[in-house]
Amino acid sequence: MSFFVPLEQEAYRTLEQGPYLKGLLRPFKGKGGLEAWANQCLTLRDELIALARRRVLSPARAHPFSQFYVQLAQQPTGAGTTFLRWRSLDHARMGTALWGELMDDPATPVSLLDELRAIEQERVTLNMQIGLIHAIARQAQACAGKMEHAETVYLRRMNRDGVLVQTGITGPPYFRLRRYLPDDHPDKGLEIGREDSPDAYIAHLVDAFHAVREVLADDGTLWVIIGDTYAANRNFRTASVKSSPKHGRAQAEAGGMRLGEGLKAKDLIGIPWRLAFALRGDGWFLRQDIVWAKKNPMPESVNDRCTRSHEYVFLLSRNARYQFRSGRLARTRVLSRRIGTHPSGAQSAGRQRRIARQPVQHRRPMRNKRDVWTISGRPFTGNHFAVFPEALVTPCILAASRTGDTVLDPFMGSGTTGSVAARLGRRFIGCELNPAYQSLFSTEGDAP
Repeated sequence: MSFFVPLEQEAYRTLEQGPYLKGLLRPFKGKGGLEAWANQCLTLRDELIALARRRVLSPARAHPFSQFYVQLAQQPTGAGTTFLRWRSLDHARMGTALWGELMDDPATPVSLLDELRAIEQERVTLNMQIGLIHAIARQAQACAGKMEHAETVYLRRMNRDGVLVQTGITGPPYFRLRRYLPDDHPDKGLEIGREDSPDAYIAHLVDAFHAVREVLADDGTLWVIIGDTYAANRNFRTASVKSSPKHGRAQAEAGGMRLGEGLKAKDLIGIPWRLAFALRGDGWFLRQDIVWAKKNPMPESVNDRCTRSHEYVFLLSRNARYQFRSGRLARTRVLSRRIGTHPSGAQSAGRQRRIARQPVQHRRPMRNKRDVWTISGRPFTGNHFAVFPEALVTPCILAASRTGDTVLDPFMGSGTTGSVAARLGRRFIGCELNPAYQSLFSTEGDAP
């Protein structure tokens, strides 16, 4: 009869955070990415401790091993982790030597020697794994602090040289929906949107926008245009976008998606709001969510939900008071239902002429622009997949900057933000990882 069952590979497959260990051998883009990965390592460490408790400690303290004068126990450490140790019943002695004495003791039944050896082998293995993962996590946390210091030094020099941005307007890459660089590209490891998890993706964006905030004017703003993603449990993505071979191929090339973090297949991940709350937690003022309602959304081959036709535009600011020129936004006139007004709300031709003859100060007040912007998407035949319409970017630039101010787009893409900024007399700074998009920018328009 066997009292102890050694661990098999299947036991390790139940560790939800196990696959994250492969994330060590990749470039990290800042403090947030390292901290997120360190937290994943700590979660994996805790899962290993629970596995050791459940599959090794518990049976090792049960009959017949509980009859010995040496028993297996958990020992917390000052560093914050827990290991398995051999300990005497009176707690006076601890260590591997006790296990050796137990194995040499003639009173120890020969029938239990194999199982005692297996227990010791599992103890050594799990302690090694727990210690390594804990050490990697601690080192990642230390490196996150060094990353933050490097960023601080860099931004201090930028500020000293007078590089200040009045507003940033951008749309970061979608999560797991696009592949912007080929696999053999030297900068492939820097690509955002291909992370293993939503948390890692959000952490990288928080890092990027943290750098934006450091070069932003005190009354500056950030406008983030971002769409959502559905969770999928497959190792590939089918080209399911109807009537758009370009987008279908892009989704197929983007590869699969691994579920985790409580997500189920077909769940809407909630990327926009997860990012918005993370940015707020990083120090931004989350001022407004604007809905971009698309008149001509991308068709979807689904029959168990509605077709998606909107994205979010989040308005964030560096400080509580910031530049927002509401008078530059297109507004509608407030109408009242009085004599000469049709019950439907439409005005008679005579009333319209009388209003036109009135001095400006006697006319009805204008109503602020609402937070749902109905704007048609913009088709583009180039190799970019998320080209914003100029009508979406224009009100952001008009409200957040003046002529001569600097506009930044840290994910420039085809350069729509830069084109509109140049047309409106603003200076422009754009950042783009893929050099192939530079030709798209020259096609779309020029910026200083």
